[in-house]
Amino acid sequence: MRHLRGCDLRAILDVTYLIHSDDREATADRVLAELARLVACDHVAFNGIAIDPAHLLATAVHPRDANRLDMASFAALFDQHPGFQAYRSRRLQPGTSAVLSDLLTVRALRRLPLYADCYRPAGTHDQLIGGVHVGRQSMVLTVSRSRIGFSHRDRAVIDVLLPHLGQALRRRARLASLTAAARRARANDARIHDAGGRLRLLTRREREVAEHVATGASDREIAGALGVGVRTVHKHLEQTYRKLGLANRASLIAALHEADQRSD
Repeated sequence: MRHLRGCDLRAILDVTYLIHSDDREATADRVLAELARLVACDHVAFNGIAIDPAHLLATAVHPRDANRLDMASFAALFDQHPGFQAYRSRRLQPGTSAVLSDLLTVRALRRLPLYADCYRPAGTHDQLIGGVHVGRQSMVLTVSRSRIGFSHRDRAVIDVLLPHLGQALRRRARLASLTAAARRARANDARIHDAGGRLRLLTRREREVAEHVATGASDREIAGALGVGVRTVHKHLEQTYRKLGLANRASLIAALHEADQRSD
């Protein structure tokens, strides 16, 4: 951080607070706007990228009219991006930054169809990029300029912010996963509750099979106890699951337990 002044560190701290905010939509716009001001660039973007197979998932851009997702050629050619290639080949590690003019000569960069079709028409001649991994995705920050080169101070700003960005994104991914799991659990509880009330729809034999399932008996053991074939047990279970709206033995056992509790 030797290239950063006190005012830079205070500005970075403000951006870090924004990164960890729970207001995701407002946060993305404000973080990108602050970065554009802090690094003095033409535009700044934050891209979600699936590595294998490679495709662009989403992008947030400041200013918004610089969004290239509307260009069909950009989505088709983005995997030519030297920064993406460097991260995928592990020449660059997640949590580190680089400048396009460090990765390719100016001549090689201008030969790329991605540059000719997308960057040159937009007036972009160099980018400072930094990436972090979040699950199976790469989240890549790109700071674009209409001239070649970024200072040590510009690079230091991105290097300091990247770990905080990765931490915030991983925390949000964990929260999203927990929220989805809780939602699925509530839906499953509702199905089990409803199924407990529909047990009356079962035939006598289906109910007998279900009660044996509740004891932990296998299909073969149930068949032996009832004097029927295993395939007959399978058919009774299929009908039971269909009538109750369930998918497996665990849900059936839970529905029977629910019904027992109601009757107590």
